[in-house]
Amino acid sequence: MEINNRELAGLIWIGIFIAWVMMRPETRKNVPGLFKAAFQSKLSIIYGIMAAYTAIVVFLLYRIELWNSSQIKNTILWFLTVGLVSLNDITKHNQVNFFKKTASDVLSLTAILQFITGVYTFSFITEFTLIPFAVLIGCMIAMAERKPEHVSVRKLLKGMLALAGLYTISFTIYKIATDFQTFANRGTLNDFLIPGALSFLFLPLMYLLSLYAARENTFIGLGNVLSPSLLRLAKWYTLRYFVFNKDDLQRWQRYIFVKKIESKTDLRCSIKFIKQLKKIEKNPPSVPIEMGWSLYIAKEALTTEGIKTGQYLPNFNEEWSASSTYLKIDDDLLANNIAYYIEGNSRVAVRLKLVLNVNDPAKANNAHTKMVGCAKLLYRFAMNQDIPKTILDALSTGKRKELQIGDKCILVYKNNWSEHKMQGYSLKFTIGVGNTSVVEF
Repeated sequence: MEINNRELAGLIWIGIFIAWVMMRPETRKNVPGLFKAAFQSKLSIIYGIMAAYTAIVVFLLYRIELWNSSQIKNTILWFLTVGLVSLNDITKHNQVNFFKKTASDVLSLTAILQFITGVYTFSFITEFTLIPFAVLIGCMIAMAERKPEHVSVRKLLKGMLALAGLYTISFTIYKIATDFQTFANRGTLNDFLIPGALSFLFLPLMYLLSLYAARENTFIGLGNVLSPSLLRLAKWYTLRYFVFNKDDLQRWQRYIFVKKIESKTDLRCSIKFIKQLKKIEKNPPSVPIEMGWSLYIAKEALTTEGIKTGQYLPNFNEEWSASSTYLKIDDDLLANNIAYYIEGNSRVAVRLKLVLNVNDPAKANNAHTKMVGCAKLLYRFAMNQDIPKTILDALSTGKRKELQIGDKCILVYKNNWSEHKMQGYSLKFTIGVGNTSVVEF
């Protein structure tokens, strides 16, 4: 189990960091608390399950002669990095894209480049020097991203990292070209295949853990609104109806939050309500144009722009609504973003809204261009015609504009944030049934 220069340098720097932490009283006193948090009972059980599952996977790979003792180091490194770090992702990947997202991570160009650049390393002195340099640059980038006025510094630092990465890749390609026989051997092939195979075979466990995490998070919240007896019954219902469906589980949780559940009958009715919604979604009813729009079809109106709303459910005021997550238009920490909202009742959507939040006015042009593109698409869906030029001009300039077309009201208006340090603002575009007083928000 040979350790290369990069790994040796990394281990030494980790040791130096641990020694520095332990030598400082103000940081040393926090170490027990960190260990207690990292190895609390539930997490320790999960670590054990992950380790046992990995051992089983390794044994299966060994039986088909894909894994051997030379891969012990790679397997340990994979478990301590990809395996344990993936715990942070089990609450992020939803049911629909869980396998697709994780598989794309495994097969991504970045993963391949990481493998290639790891085949050859520099001298120990070079590797030992590069590690703190890379960490320092990374920390400086993180700090620069917190302040939009430091965007030029962030670009410079990222450029430095890109040049360092390009040099490393060039060095590796040169070494492969001049010594291809050493590179093209079974050991190198296994070094590439084993991490990928472990990641793929780890997917079933990570999916099950994601389901478990979703269920636990659900009951942390429901414990505040349900009696102990109803909470126990609710846990049983999740196993019976939602064990493999996180989306319906989250929808059910949200519905219980806004409805007063006081009996077993109420709880059973809530299950029936969610099941009925699922049936309606599979075959959405037609909606007369004068009443509004099909709420289920309206959810999909902006999917080509990367915007899709979440669940359409009643709120505390018995009004129904759905909203998308914020779509970032640039990659800054305080990025300009856009969101889509639908409002109505249980039968029909009566208001469609786009909200552009301009946190960085210096990049307002790109933000408004994105807003115009989304507005065109939404208007075409809602009105079955091209958007009027007067509305496009209002969206581009941020000037208020009201327009009544038949029984629909179109409204564009800008809301300046008076206390925002960079003089940010929001631009809102609404199409609704009725007059302006009903549409404005």
